Amino acid sequence: MKQVARGGGEACPYFSSKIGVCLASLFLMAIDKSRGEGLCAQEGWDDCPMFLSKTLRNKN
Repeated sequence: MKQVARGGGEACPYFSSKIGVCLASLFLMAIDKSRGEGLCAQEGWDDCPMFLSKTLRNKN
């Protein structure tokens, strides 16, 4: 199930708002509420360093 970002777009597919972690990080980095709402749940989540590094790791 895709998460919906504030503003109507898609939220980051690697952000789990239920447990407050970034699933794109290697060690399930905890995300505080302000960062989650400010980046992960906005339409600009594809500029996130964790998302970009996960994308690069999966290119192989």
